[in-house]
Amino acid sequence: MLRAMSGKKHEVITSVCLKSTSFQKIINDITIVTFKELSDDEIQYYINNYKPFDKAGGIWNSRMDRVYWHRKDRRQLF
Repeated sequence: MLRAMSGKKHEVITSVCLKSTSFQKIINDITIVTFKELSDDEIQYYINNYKPFDKAGGIWNSRMDRVYWHRKDRRQLF
């Protein structure tokens, strides 16, 4: 997955729905992440040190910080 995303941009969509019998609010947020070009050594280091296998898509960890991506933009959908 990291190799496929290396050097590319992708969107991470987070949604929350708050609902009661008389109210519903849906919030969607998109984070656009642009990964830097990753070497095989960087990918292997990430796998060995961050154990990403329980993550959706096996890629995200908040500790990745700016080591693996070089741009992160956010926009909210309504």
